[in-house]
Amino acid sequence: MQFRRVVSVFQHFRLINRLYCVTLKLTTCQRKGNGFVPKDSIELMRARKEEIICAFEQLFQEKSVRSISMREIGAKTSFARSSIYNYFQTKEEIQLGLTIREFTAWKDALQKILENENKNILQFAEAIAAFLADRNQFIKLISWNHYEIEENSRPERLAEMQQVTYEAMHLFTICVEKALPHLSKEETQGFMLDFFTYLYGIDCFIQVSSKQQEALKFGNIPYHPVSIHDADRHNSDHNRTGRSQQSDQQCHL
Repeated sequence: MQFRRVVSVFQHFRLINRLYCVTLKLTTCQRKGNGFVPKDSIELMRARKEEIICAFEQLFQEKSVRSISMREIGAKTSFARSSIYNYFQTKEEIQLGLTIREFTAWKDALQKILENENKNILQFAEAIAAFLADRNQFIKLISWNHYEIEENSRPERLAEMQQVTYEAMHLFTICVEKALPHLSKEETQGFMLDFFTYLYGIDCFIQVSSKQQEALKFGNIPYHPVSIHDADRHNSDHNRTGRSQQSDQQCHL
């Protein structure tokens, strides 16, 4: 009888020890999918993903996405090219990762603008222009063919993009409401539509490639460069003038 008690106590302590080991393992690991990955592995994964995105970014500054190959991307990383597919299945997914990084910077800039207590429409336009003037890559990325990116990207990767885009759009809406408090909800939505239509299409006006410049010169077509500051200022003036004319018409009515 006493022997059985000793065995029972031993088994009890053995079970406690096993539970302790499992708990200790869980505290030093993070869940990923259906298994567990050590924290140092998580950091390695993040570092490698960032290295791949940076390699793509270097190539993207020199050539179009279509002409970039996974082989070229792999040549600029410190690990085997085959390892890239552990993080990104296509170069479009890498492009998506770079776009997410740019949208995150855009979101951070909007947060800083929002924290400024005194922003009228002109100050707001200047703050937006100041950010965009230094982010040619951001403008280039958002003007890209999104259908091609969607076709070659997994839904979970697209969901990450949708999330950061939504957060940025939400912050931008708050900034607009703060800079133009007299606008109705419908007018604010109209302003948003005008601005983002302009933003997604401004790239071809402010960043004319050398090949396009050569074509314009060959066709003897005049071209007047436009800066992002001029474009933003014109956009804000246009909206302000339009609202003024609308108010005058309402007064006459």
